[in-house]
Amino acid sequence: IDYRGFGKSDGDVPTEKSVYEDAHAAWRWLAMREPDPARRFIYGHSLGGAVAIDLAASLRPVDGAATPMPAAAGLIVESSFTTLEDMAKSLTYPWLPVGLLLSQKFESMSKMAKLKMPVLIVHGAADHLVPSRFSEALYRAAPGPKKLLLIDGATHNNSMRTGAVEYREAMAALFGLGGAAPVD
Repeated sequence: IDYRGFGKSDGDVPTEKSVYEDAHAAWRWLAMREPDPARRFIYGHSLGGAVAIDLAASLRPVDGAATPMPAAAGLIVESSFTTLEDMAKSLTYPWLPVGLLLSQKFESMSKMAKLKMPVLIVHGAADHLVPSRFSEALYRAAPGPKKLLLIDGATHNNSMRTGAVEYREAMAALFGLGGAAPVD
């Protein structure tokens, strides 16, 4: 599933609001095809991590909501950041007022505290694009159960491949698959 305006999806250039809407629509589509919430996981990489966190934070019944979002078994966030402003600051000069220049926020920190599911946060320790300190901060903000996995030698786009064994073990432990050890 592509954001509107990308891949095979029609539409204008996406906005923060529209990618969140697209994620909700995709989640409803998935839930219709996989009725068992224990088999549904949310995954987001990089900017998609912010979208995944927003979606996961919305997956709880809201008082007065006509249609609560379908549940998930867990959230996997890979190589993501805390806020778009923090990310922009990491790529530029500290004195530049990037917060004033950004119209999109992609603020994930406050949403992490709202999560009601297990969270696996993965980051390449050698990621020079998005510093792993952002994933560490997201991990600290999550209520748990949770697990932080920093993959030695992995960069921004190859954590799953570089740390395949650790990745699988962390997923097994956190999401109750197999006889793995408990997590934080």
